[in-house]
Amino acid sequence: MYREMLPAVKIRLFNYTNQGGRINLTLDAWTSSNRIAYLGITGHWMDSDYVLQNIVLAFSRLHGSHTGENLANTVYHTLLLYGIEQSLGCITMDNASVNDKLCKQLEQKLCSIRQGWKRKDGQVRCMPHVLNLAAQKILAVLKAEATIPEER
Repeated sequence: MYREMLPAVKIRLFNYTNQGGRINLTLDAWTSSNRIAYLGITGHWMDSDYVLQNIVLAFSRLHGSHTGENLANTVYHTLLLYGIEQSLGCITMDNASVNDKLCKQLEQKLCSIRQGWKRKDGQVRCMPHVLNLAAQKILAVLKAEATIPEER
């Protein structure tokens, strides 16, 4: 199904980016319970009617570990596959330190193609992830136990 839809998705993205549009990405990498690593990549943009468009661009099995270089290579090849390497907007991802390395590597790869994409402007940290981390820290500090037994 993916292969059948690929040409239509490429045309759809080309029609949008050919008019100067930018494609924003969200990324998430994880390892399954059977120790297989994956990277999901979704694309997002607003069409001419200001309707948010979302599309799964890749669900890639990673060969090797979650290194910045490995992840950047996967993102870069996905951008090339769809022809959107010159139209990259922002990339939203969690706060894992490997994502800083991913963006640094991707910036270097895109430098020769597109001078405008810089990780300092294009890397966006996922706010719900930031709030979750903050809440976990607060709950860890508040290890208070109830002094009055609960009534049943």
